[in-house]
Amino acid sequence: MLALDDTINPKTGKKIFGCASFFDHAAKTNQSKYPWSQNVVSIGLLKNCQRPLGLLTAGVSFLSHGKTIATKKVRVEGKIPSFQTKFEQAIEMLLEISAAFPGTHC
Repeated sequence: MLALDDTINPKTGKKIFGCASFFDHAAKTNQSKYPWSQNVVSIGLLKNCQRPLGLLTAGVSFLSHGKTIATKKVRVEGKIPSFQTKFEQAIEMLLEISAAFPGTHC
């Protein structure tokens, strides 16, 4: 079984890769709705190994604002990445994992 999640990791430094002010829909009343954070989309394989379930991470992708990419403030290995939404990142990771398991059916 696969698990797909997007997570917000609040940060405090200004020179941390992938940081921006992302909307946090789960923020408590005393927390900022737009914390300085990394927004990470991840996918993993769930395995029932006793209790609780174990997760083997299979892929991780950082989300960047399209505006930040357009102003060329983000570089990955010296190159400017193309913008992808969370859903596009998730689909790409799902396709990569499904290519590793040809012949299996849902």
